[in-house]
Amino acid sequence: MRIGLISYHPPYPGAEASNWLNPTLLGQYARALVQQGHQVQWVSSPNTVAAYAADVPLVADQADSLPETCRYVVPCRLYRLHEARLYCIDRAVWQERPLHTRLFTFLYLLQRELPCQVLHAWGAFPAAYLAVYVARLIGVPAVVSYDTQSLNDGPQQAFEWQWVARHVSRALVASGADGERLAATSDVARTRIQVVPTEMSAAVATLTELYASLHRAETL
Repeated sequence: MRIGLISYHPPYPGAEASNWLNPTLLGQYARALVQQGHQVQWVSSPNTVAAYAADVPLVADQADSLPETCRYVVPCRLYRLHEARLYCIDRAVWQERPLHTRLFTFLYLLQRELPCQVLHAWGAFPAAYLAVYVARLIGVPAVVSYDTQSLNDGPQQAFEWQWVARHVSRALVASGADGERLAATSDVARTRIQVVPTEMSAAVATLTELYASLHRAETL
C-alpha cells in the first residue's frame, strides 16, 4: 500500500511538542511502515529536516525524481528517509495563507502522478485541512491525528476545524479524554473518533489495519 503522510511541525516557543507533533517519532513510524513493505510519501516542512539533521543523515534526492508537473508549483527539496520519500516544502508556504492554494495544487498533482491509497495528516493546521480536501477530491480516505496542541489551536481556525471534522474518514487521538474534547469542540462524529496506542509497535499495527479497512470500504 502507498501511504501519504502530510505534516506541519511549527516551533512552539516555551512548550515541548507532544508525541503527535514530534517529527522524529513520525519518522520512526514512516520507517516501520517501509519495513512492512509499504511505500511512504511524506510531505512536510524544513522543521522536519532540522529534526533529523543532527542524528539521522537525510539523503538528498535528485530534483528530477519529482514528477514534472509538480516541479514549479512550490519550492520543494527532496530527501530519502529510511527509504521513505520526503518532500520538504518551504516554511513560508505553510505559514502564509495566500500560498495554501499553491500547496494544495502541489499535493493534488503529486497524488495524481503518484497516487496514495490513504492520506494521513499529523501536526498543526493547515496539514489536516489540505490532506482531507485533497483526499476528497481524488477519492481516497483521509485520517487525521489530533494532539494536545492541535486541540488547543485548531478551534481558532473555525472554518477549517469544522470542515475537517465533518469530512475526515477517521479522527485519531491518544486518549479517551482527548477524544471527548474533540467531540465537544467539533462536528466530528463520535463513531469516527478512535484512540490509538502511543507505543510504536502497537500504533503501527493499529494504523496499518485501519488503513487497509478504510481502503477496502472505499473500493466497495
